[in-house]
Amino acid sequence: MLHEKLVQVIAEKFVSSHDQHGFDLRFALTMRDDRRPKEWSVVFDVFTPSGDLLDGPVVVIVSDETNEARFL
Repeated sequence: MLHEKLVQVIAEKFVSSHDQHGFDLRFALTMRDDRRPKEWSVVFDVFTPSGDLLDGPVVVIVSDETNEARFL
């Protein structure tokens, strides 16, 4: 079973491995997913290249069983 800090690290590595096209994804929070008990939701705020916060975050799902991450 993963702990919260490790889940954050996995999600941050996953996000950084993808081209963000100049946008900046900043970690916001990590939480357990009530509908998916074996997965974590990791929320990232999205900022434009000029520094403006976009409406609506990006969510990365991290599996407790496989340690794999994916975009929601």
